[in-house]
Amino acid sequence: METPGDRLRRARTLKRLSQAEMARLVGCARSTYIRLETDKVSDPSFDLIKKTCAVLGLSLDYYAFGKSTVTIFAEKIKAAADDISKNL
Repeated sequence: METPGDRLRRARTLKRLSQAEMARLVGCARSTYIRLETDKVSDPSFDLIKKTCAVLGLSLDYYAFGKSTVTIFAEKIKAAADDISKNL
């Protein structure tokens, strides 16, 4: 299963940025950024996540869930419609 760190790593490599460059751009230590990508930060600050997503062009929804809010809501609406149609 893909983790938030996996999504960060993929976006960073697509932008051809090193971990050191990302750390500099978001204002943290390289070791902190590496822990973020390896999901070893148990409770990352919202500010760090927000800055990282901004630099990489990711939405917070995509970082956290791997999907956009629109996709999440669409899936919930479809599931609710399926439940209603089963009960008719």
